[in-house]
Amino acid sequence: RSVSPFNAHQSGGKLLQLSEDEIILTTGDLRAYSKPQDPESKFGKILKINLTTGSDQIISLGHRNPQGIVLSQDSKNILITEHGPKGGDEINIIDLEKVQNYGWPISSYGTHYDGTTKADAPLYKSHESYGFVEPIWYFEYEQNDIHGISDVEKDYSARGDNYLVATLKGNIIYQIEVDFQNSEVTNIIPMKVGARVRDIKYDSENELYYLIMENTPSLGILIKYNK
Repeated sequence: RSVSPFNAHQSGGKLLQLSEDEIILTTGDLRAYSKPQDPESKFGKILKINLTTGSDQIISLGHRNPQGIVLSQDSKNILITEHGPKGGDEINIIDLEKVQNYGWPISSYGTHYDGTTKADAPLYKSHESYGFVEPIWYFEYEQNDIHGISDVEKDYSARGDNYLVATLKGNIIYQIEVDFQNSEVTNIIPMKVGARVRDIKYDSENELYYLIMENTPSLGILIKYNK
């Protein structure tokens, strides 16, 4: 907390069970801009933790606040949803076989909330030009306002690599189709919810989704409607 401008909201904290002995943990930067690019720091990273030994390793770096995570169908990648600053919310593919850098806070398609330019967080409007991985999708503030994409879950109502992406201020759930081979979103369809959706959890027994809608506050149920 001695780091300025500390922000506990940028903490990540999403968990994924990778195997019987391993979990994935996302961490945010807590607005300590030097941490995401520091390989000695655990902040702004995706970490793989061995539950037997207690050891951990960085599987990607350069993250701001990743709060959604799901494993791909072939288990070779994970898909994460990540809060940007003012605009610039990202959907990223994380390759489990190699460590890659996603650019924060050097590159971002968002801007600082206070409108200033910061030397330690320049937010260049390209990732690739600075040696970083480009997001497969990002939300521009000018088009989408502040979206606050939160959780991501497999869309079991569709075949292939299809997912549901929740938003907070956007009050929308997106159905997206992902091409992992070419690192792109090939289709995106919005569904208006009218509430901030913090988490999505699939119930395989009843074939429905539970939605945690935090501003209502309420628990929602999403079911595929067959005409």
